[in-house]
Amino acid sequence: MTWMLFLDESGQDRKHMPFEVRGGIALPVSELWNFVRAWRKLEKSCFGVPLADYGKEVKGAKLLSTRIA
Repeated sequence: MTWMLFLDESGQDRKHMPFEVRGGIALPVSELWNFVRAWRKLEKSCFGVPLADYGKEVKGAKLLSTRIA
């Protein structure tokens, strides 16, 4: 069985983001297309359009408030 590993990071600018976060997901290659289709469906459900149509991607810094309570 072959696996596909997706890794991503956030907060690497060392200026505006005080923390670095890394995450990943490993999927069997046979499930890759099902994952892509489900992700696109979720993105359209949350944002109304595929963000790639506008050259955008989800950024944690834009979703979270930087103000500390």
